[in-house]
Amino acid sequence: MAQSATIGPVPAAPLSIATLFGSNLGPVAGVQYRLDADGRVPTELGGTRVTVGDIPAPILYAQDQQINFIVPGGLTGSTTQVCVEAAGP
Repeated sequence: MAQSATIGPVPAAPLSIATLFGSNLGPVAGVQYRLDADGRVPTELGGTRVTVGDIPAPILYAQDQQINFIVPGGLTGSTTQVCVEAAGP
């Protein structure tokens, strides 16, 4: 049986879905994305923003302990920084 997802540290490929776990990552109540007027997934959700290599990442779900996002295309190199900016209460 093929595995379609892994919970654990693995390389993130551009345009793949990734998850961050932690605390104080976003709003206490989870927020699910809605497409914007242009039909795109937003790069800010519930006051939370994620950048990967300084490129804003589309966010699918944001909550205090979890963020699901799309790794932006156009990344180069084998390592990069992932930064989370969350609005305070």
